[in-house]
Amino acid sequence: MANKTQTLVPTSKVTAGAVAGAVAALVVWVIEIAAKINVPGYIAIAISTVLTFLTSYLVPPADRDQVVSS
Repeated sequence: MANKTQTLVPTSKVTAGAVAGAVAALVVWVIEIAAKINVPGYIAIAISTVLTFLTSYLVPPADRDQVVSS
C-alpha cells in the first residue's frame, strides 16, 4: 500500500530539506572564503546530508500536506 499526497506540490518537509541542502552548500562556501581553507568534498557532502536529514525530520507536516493511502 503506497502513500502519496493529493497533489504534485512538494510537501513542506521536502521543500525544507531542499532548502537546507542549498544552505549547507552556502555555509561551506562562506567557511572557505572567510577562513581561507579548502573544505574537502566529503566533508561538505556530510554537512549537507546531516543538515538536510535533520531539517526534513524536524519540520512538521503542513495542513496542506494531506497524505492519502492507495
